[in-house]
Formats: sequence, C-alpha cells, structure tokens
Amino acid sequence: MRILRDLENNMEGFGNAVKQALKAGKTGRITGIIGSVAQLISVPSEYGVAVETALGAAMQNIVTESEDAAKKAIRMLKDMNAGRATFLPLTSVRGGRLTDKGIEDCPGFIAIGSDIIECEDRVRIIAEYLLGRTVIAEDMDCAGNIAKKYGYKFRVVTLDGQVVNAGGSYTGGSAVRTGGMLTRKNDIAALEKETAELTEKMNEAKQKAAALKAETDKLAIDLEAANDEINLYSQDMIRFEAEIKRIEQVAEQSALNRKNAEENLRKLSGRRAEAEKTAEKARAELDGINEKILAGEARSNEDAQQRDRLKARREGLSAKMSDTRLKKAELEKDRENTLESVRVLEEQSRSIGDSSVQFTIAIEEQKKIIAEKERLIAEREKSLEDAGSRAANIQSEIDKARRDNLETERIANELRGQLKEAVNVKERLGAEKTRLEERRDSLGSSSDKIISDMAEQYELYPSEAEGLMIENADKSEINSKLLSIKQKIRSLGSVNLSAIEEYKEVSERYAFMSRELSDVNSSKRELEKLIDELTETMKAQFTESFDMINENFKEVFKELFGGGRAELSLTAPDDVLESGIEINAAPPGKVIKNLSLLSGGEQSLIAVAIYFAILKIRPAPFCILDEIDAALDDSNVSLYAKYLRQFTKSTQFIAVTHRRGTMEEADILYGVTMQEKGISKLLKMEQTPETINEQ
Repeated sequence: MRILRDLENNMEGFGNAVKQALKAGKTGRITGIIGSVAQLISVPSEYGVAVETALGAAMQNIVTESEDAAKKAIRMLKDMNAGRATFLPLTSVRGGRLTDKGIEDCPGFIAIGSDIIECEDRVRIIAEYLLGRTVIAEDMDCAGNIAKKYGYKFRVVTLDGQVVNAGGSYTGGSAVRTGGMLTRKNDIAALEKETAELTEKMNEAKQKAAALKAETDKLAIDLEAANDEINLYSQDMIRFEAEIKRIEQVAEQSALNRKNAEENLRKLSGRRAEAEKTAEKARAELDGINEKILAGEARSNEDAQQRDRLKARREGLSAKMSDTRLKKAELEKDRENTLESVRVLEEQSRSIGDSSVQFTIAIEEQKKIIAEKERLIAEREKSLEDAGSRAANIQSEIDKARRDNLETERIANELRGQLKEAVNVKERLGAEKTRLEERRDSLGSSSDKIISDMAEQYELYPSEAEGLMIENADKSEINSKLLSIKQKIRSLGSVNLSAIEEYKEVSERYAFMSRELSDVNSSKRELEKLIDELTETMKAQFTESFDMINENFKEVFKELFGGGRAELSLTAPDDVLESGIEINAAPPGKVIKNLSLLSGGEQSLIAVAIYFAILKIRPAPFCILDEIDAALDDSNVSLYAKYLRQFTKSTQFIAVTHRRGTMEEADILYGVTMQEKGISKLLKMEQTPETINEQ
C-alpha cells in the first residue's frame, strides 16, 4: 500500500508535461486545474482492464474549469519546453451517450463505458465525452457481434482488453496495463479497507491475547505450586516404597538362608559318612589302577608305533585314491569328447554321402573347364609365338621409319629456313603495300573531301571546276582572297530557318521546367517545415523521456546501492539530438570523478540501474538478459533478481545466468545436462518455495 501511495503521489505513469501541469495546479501557479482523468474517475476492479484499454492515452488528459486555464497551462508548457498535453475544459467539452435501441439486450452486453465510471457530477460530462460511445462486452465474440449488428458505428471493448474499433478494425492481444493508473486507486482503497479490517482483528486478538495471557499466568503459577507439592509427595512415596521393599527382601532372604543352612548341614553329615567309605574303596582301587597304568603305558607305546604305520599307509592310499579319481574324471571327459567326435563324424559321413553325387558331377564339369582352359592356353602360346615374330618384323620397320624420319626432318628444317626468309620478304612487301594503300586511301579521302567541300560550299563539281581552273595561279594569293571572303561571310551571321519552331519548343520546355521548379521548391519548403516539426517533436520527446529516465535512474540507483547519488546529463543541452550522455554516479561513502575508478561489479550494477530506469517508462513485452549479473557479488545478485521480479507483471524475461540468486527468483529453470557421454538432455524445473528450500 505504501508503494502504491508513493506511485500515486509521484504520478507514476504520467508524462512529464502532465506532471508539470498538475504540479502547477497544486502549487497555485495556474488556477483552474482540476486534475487528470485517471485521478478524477474510478471504476470497479472487474472493469479496470477494459476501461484502461478504452481510455488509452486519454487517462493522462487534464480536466480544467475553463478554456483560459487550459490556455495558461499550454503557454506554461511551451515556455518550459516540457512537452505536450491534452486539456479538457468543462466549459467547452461536450459528451454524448449511445442511444441506439436494443443494445442492452444484445448477448454479452455489460454496460456503456460512461455508466460504470464513478466520478463527481461536474466531471460526468468528461466521462461521457471519453466513454459515452464505448460499449463494454464480455468477450471478443460478443463484441464482434454487437459491433457488426450496429454497423461498426462505435467502439466495443471486452473485459480482457480486446477492442473492436469504430469502422471495423480490431485491436487485441495480451492485455498490458498502461501503468495501472485506474486500478491503482482501487488497489489502494482495497488495501486500506483490508488494513482497517486486519487492524481491528489485530486489536481484538490483542485483547483476547492479554486476557488469555493473564489467565495463563495465573494457571501457570497454580500449576507450578501443585507440581512442586506433587513432586514432594512423589519423592516421599518412592522413598517409603523402596524402604519397605528392602525390609521385606531382607526378611525373606534371612528365612531362606536359615532353611538352606539347615538342609545343607543335614546333607553334609550324610555325605561325610559316604565320603569316608568311598575314600577307603578309592585307596584300594588306586593301588590296582596304578598297576594297570604301568601295563597300559607299555601297551600304549606299542599302539602308538602301530598307529603311525597305519597313518602313513592311509595317507598313501588317499593319495592313490585322489589320483585315481582324477584319472577317472579325465577318462570320462575323453570318453565324452570321443563320443561327440563320433557323432560329428557320423553327421559328416551322412552329409558326405548325400553330396558325393553332386561332387562327382562338379568334378566332371571342372575337368571339362580345365581341358578348355588348357586348349585356350595352347592357342595363346601359339599366338604369342606368332606375335613375337611379328614384333621383330615391326621393330625392323620402326628402325627404318626412324631413319627416314630423321632425313625428312633435316629436309624440313632446310625448307623452314627458306620459308622463313620468304615470309620476311613477304612481310616487308606487305608493309610497303599497306603503306601505299593507306597513302592511296588518304589521297582518295582528301580528294573526296575536296570534291564534297566544293559541292557544299561552292556548288561546283570536278568537271565544272576544271573549266574554272586558273593555270599557273599563285596559291598563296588565292588562299588570302579565300580567307578574306570567308571572313566577310561570317560577319553576315548565320541564318537559322527553324528558329521559330525551336523558340516554340524551348518556350514550352522553359514553362514546363519552371512549373517543375516551382513544385520542387514548394515540396522542399514543405519538407523543411516537416523536418523542423519532426525535429522539434523529437527534441521534445527525447527531452521528456530523458528527464523521466534520469528521475527513474536516481531512484533505482539509490534502491540498488542503498543510497548514494546518480544522474544522467547531456554534453550539449542546446542540441539534444546530437548531444552525448554522461553518467555521473557515486555509491554511498565514495567520491567518484570517473566511472573507470569503480569496480567491475559497481559498473555493471550502474548499467543495470539504467536499464531498469528505461524499462519503467516503456516496458517491453519480452527481454533476454545474457549474464548481466556475472560481475555482481552475491548480495547484489539477490538484490538485482528481486528488483527484476517487479517488472514480471508487464515483461517476460529469459535470463541466461550461472548465479544462484537469479535462479532462486526464476519461475522456471531450464538446463542442459549430459548424463550419458555425447547425449545432451534438456531439463525443466518449475520453481516453488519448497524446491528453492531443497536447493
């Protein structure tokens, strides 16, 4: 609830221009600022996604009491270069509510958008202006049917944020809230209500606990006293019982001892008399036994010698018996092997008997093949002998041909020398012929040119020129006269008979090119104007986004580092589009003038803070983080992972990591293992608190 209140107080999710205008209204710098649409309206939680989708950026529109207040706010934003915002003056905005008959009876219809808005009466017209022509439906199918039935004249929004726009276009996908500006108030109210209920229950529980504690303390005291008394009685009882048992045992033992003593005395008296008689007999028997012992010792010596002989004989028989058993086993094994060999031989004999006929036939066929091969060998040997004689004849012919060839080559070399000399003479004659032909062609060309010039310039032909030829004329004098005449002709100027047509053509082309040039200049001015507007818009958007990122960076840095200060600044504030960005950061207890003085983990954590600051402004639907926590220590890894989880409501992250702290915060873990060599397996584990504790 504290976090949501901080977000609400800091106007989290609003653009910089909206924040500046609302702050100016709160501080009294501008009068007539009522608030933003998101601040002035509320909706039940079940319609939050639908209304946020329907309003879109209009949630940041600012409601003012009059047009003058809106104009003042716009002038202020322009002077501050703080960006742009949309204002809705109550005196000029006019809303309208759908009045089409039967729309409430359509399947899936829930309400007109403005009807579910809760707001003050004076801003009801704003709700109708924004949502009076928007229908809330249960799902996409119902929305499509309603829009189609009424000719796509108005917009239909489903509870999960899908839109059928006026005109028939569809907008949809996963519903991503635009900062939760509407539902945030509902969440705060629900949390406040829950807090109040829990506080009341806690107070009641405290009262009951106090009463129970007092009663428990009293009972504990009584119980302790009773336990002390019971312990005392128990100790006395145990002591008395032990004493009684000891006395009883002593009495019983005394009586039993007396009885046993009397019985033993009687028995000993009888045994004494018998012992005396037995002693007399024993003495007599002892004398006889001594005599028998002497005789027995003599026999015992003889028996010992006999026993040794029998023992040696028994050992010899045992050894022979063992050898006999071994030989018997070997003979039985040989017998089994022999029987097996006989069986195999019998089978082979039967097999040989069955195939003997086939072998006989095959042998005959092989004999025939051998005879045929021998015949072919004889033929080949005879052919080889004939080939040898022919080879000798051919070799003699080759030698004779080689000698003839040498003579022919000698004659050919002589002819080649003569031919080369003839070719050189031919080339010299050909070159001279070519030169003469070129000279002839040149003279012919000159003659043709003279004839052509005479025809073109003087309209004379060779036959006429021969009649006008001056005998023994001075060529230099004639050339000077010719030059003088040509100069006089050039001084007259050229006469262009097609000048009128050329002027008309050039004039039309000039007019066409003038129009084209005018269009190009006009397009150039429009493009330059558009470029200027785009540049200003880009500067405004960049400045606004940069300021928001800077503010977020300061907050995120303090949360991740537990204090300190951090700031982003532009190296050229006057030219933001070409400016560089400087990062100034100092962890708690350090004075840092250059980021290179920080450790690798601190530099990584600063980069993570900048990333989170950007992500808070415009969350991406999907991000992959590749070991950006590698340089962090364990405490910072856990802090980074917990902070990252705050963005999982609007962004899905895939984090590639080896750090335990990041893995503990993940919902699902994927890993690759090789339990068997050369075979990789993909493992998946969904995280729960129990599995994390087991890890």
